[in-house]
Amino acid sequence: MNFLAIISLSFLLATISVFDYKKNDASLLKSNPKIELPESDFRKFNGYISIFLKISKQDNRIVYNLNGANYTFNELADAILDSRGNYYNRNEPVYILASYDLPISEIKKLDVQLFLINKNKIVYVTKNTSPNFTSRVDLKGIERFINFDERKVDAYSNLSSVPLPMQPPPFPEKEYLKNQNQIEVQIGDNYLIDGKPIQKKDLLSTFKSLIDSTTYFYFQYADNISYQNYITVYSKYNQAIFELRKKDEQVEYNERYSNDEKYLLDQQRVKQKFPMKHFENYDFD
Repeated sequence: MNFLAIISLSFLLATISVFDYKKNDASLLKSNPKIELPESDFRKFNGYISIFLKISKQDNRIVYNLNGANYTFNELADAILDSRGNYYNRNEPVYILASYDLPISEIKKLDVQLFLINKNKIVYVTKNTSPNFTSRVDLKGIERFINFDERKVDAYSNLSSVPLPMQPPPFPEKEYLKNQNQIEVQIGDNYLIDGKPIQKKDLLSTFKSLIDSTTYFYFQYADNISYQNYITVYSKYNQAIFELRKKDEQVEYNERYSNDEKYLLDQQRVKQKFPMKHFENYDFD
């Protein structure tokens, strides 16, 4: 009889949940929201990961999740600085995981805020394009060093609650761009390069044919274009530079001698030959 009672109770208890998994799942999602990343078939691992920031839209508002905790935009700068405790560590990248369908204005607003707190190096984390996409999280993405028209920085300076770094001298664009060719890149639902419509599949080859030491690219886009549209163009621009430099290398990288003078000189040469030289919505007046 006791044996039958134990068996019955075992089956009964097996059907009753004593663990509130729905509440637990909701709590986990709040601290670690699901993000549908933009797609890119050019992705690189960009080194040490210590700061990762998720940006998503929840209940019609933008939520910023830094290392598992939610913050408002105005709280974000202090949270990033507190998480590291080192204001002057500008070379430590901030990994940004943002929803592909956010307007680009939300990403660029964050870029300015990071610039103001001396975080100039960021990585836009992306996922592989189909069919290469997997659910594995690897935090690979596209590296970017933030630079801004100082007038735009001034417009955002009141958002920072920490002492700002000393601003660099005004950018001497007329001297820097002297004898340089400008190529306009218009980003939207369609893509225009130098006034010509370009299909998505042709972006890489088009950039490769135009990149040289005497050319700079002027990216233009509206605030409401999607983050995905921006990443589509920006990643192909990066991929074109990477592949051009790689093909032109004369000294191979050796992990045992990463500071080899010949290799470093050769890298300096290919970077000068195929520079990353672009501006975004810059005010040249």
